[in-house]
Formats: sequence, structure tokens, C-alpha cells
Amino acid sequence: MYYLPVDFYRYLIGREDQSVNEQVMIKCIDQQLKVNRLLVDQLDLSQVSHPKMREYLLNHIEITTVISSTLLNRSGTAEHLAKKR
Repeated sequence: MYYLPVDFYRYLIGREDQSVNEQVMIKCIDQQLKVNRLLVDQLDLSQVSHPKMREYLLNHIEITTVISSTLLNRSGTAEHLAKKR
């Protein structure tokens, strides 16, 4: 085995089709909502004994939920606004 100073992968920032692009995220909002529901449904904070871990998990769920809610608002379609409920 030996080292090759070659980039096998180059991450390009700013491409329109990247998953962090707002329009791409809005287009895939159903996937994000499914992840949010799974997180909320599966997490039992009473089973997490370490307070810092419990706080971290709660903050993570809060952040993902706020992001989804914001994207639904930014979309502005009646369908997406109804999904906020």
C-alpha cells in the first residue's frame, strides 16, 4: 500500500442540485417530514439516563422540526401549509 496525492472526490459548493439547496429541500419535504415523525415517534426521553444526551436529542429534534416548518412556509403552497398541521 502506498500514498497517492490524488483527489478521488471533490465536493463542489453551490451546485443547484445539491441537497442543501432550498428548492431541492422543498421538493423532498415529504422525506424530511417522515424523518421528523420517525424521530419523534421512536425517541423515548425517559429511557435516556444522561441529562446532556437527553438535552442534545431534544435539541436535535427541535432543530429538524423547525427546519421542516420553515421549508413548508417558504414553499407557500396550500398542500405544504396543510402538512404543517
